[in-house]
Amino acid sequence: MRLPKFEYFEAETLQEAVSLLSKHKGKARGLAGGTDLLPKIKRRVTEAQVLVNLQGITGLRSISEEGGVLKIGALTTLGEMEESPLLKGNLSALAEAALAVGTVQLRNMATLGGNLCQDTRCLYYDHSHLFGQPVWEKCFKRGGEVCHLIKKGKKCFAVYSGDVAPVLLALGARVRVIGSAGERLLDLSEIYSGRGEQAYTLSPEELIAEIHVPKLSPSSYGAYVKYRERGSIDFPIVGAAAYFTVDKDLIKNASIWLTSVGSAPVEAVKAEAVLRGAKISADLIEEAARQAHQEIAPFPNHGYSVWYLKEMVNVFVKRACIKVWEDAKGGQA
Repeated sequence: MRLPKFEYFEAETLQEAVSLLSKHKGKARGLAGGTDLLPKIKRRVTEAQVLVNLQGITGLRSISEEGGVLKIGALTTLGEMEESPLLKGNLSALAEAALAVGTVQLRNMATLGGNLCQDTRCLYYDHSHLFGQPVWEKCFKRGGEVCHLIKKGKKCFAVYSGDVAPVLLALGARVRVIGSAGERLLDLSEIYSGRGEQAYTLSPEELIAEIHVPKLSPSSYGAYVKYRERGSIDFPIVGAAAYFTVDKDLIKNASIWLTSVGSAPVEAVKAEAVLRGAKISADLIEEAARQAHQEIAPFPNHGYSVWYLKEMVNVFVKRACIKVWEDAKGGQA
């Protein structure tokens, strides 16, 4: 299947890109790596009459540390994150999450900004147009009033499946956003609406320019673990990121975020509460995983049942926490 016709522009600055997106509001999309957007346009899952290529914008493809803050440009590729010496030690979970995406070829094209803003996925929506022809009645995500996944559902149950976002959320990352109204610095969690049909709170002409990760305590340790059908390529069925700040065996702070269980990354709040201020142990991790299993209500949008997905939440929260514990013990030996 070929790409449909579209207008194409190459922006040299962020301001030019924002201006073009604003001029063609509702019809234009920013093009970074294109690994998610272009296949969806080709399959008529997503429409775009105008594409604005962002790759020519300078200053958005770097990883640096300034004033104790790690700054990653939105056009930095996942492959560059995977190899960066700045993403070692207690930031290695971020490199692990980048490594978990797709294949080497995809990671060498895919950008951090694009990965954070990838569209939500649905078994029905992603196949609702075959050879350019509609197959099912329009769902919520296509402007209709029906969900083909949950027959009596009153909302869209499309799933967010990004790998990098849960790690950045566990790290307390912020994003610098540029739009026609100026510049904003937001908590990463603020860009996600939690709505499957419109996954982001950003306006159509706004772009992520940079991601800021605050300085970590030397006693902070993290992990990202991913469950998928194959060892590479596939989106996560469940992904879990965990970060602890520890003092010997005492967990001073804990952050756990999950992906592919809802229309936005989901924080395991009750599991975090079990861990914070407690002495780490196998029984404590078991209890935290049990709490995550109870509190997370995943969407069955992968071909798997809710029961199975909740079981996998239990398993992979436990694995993430165990990995953090092992790293912490090694770091304090």
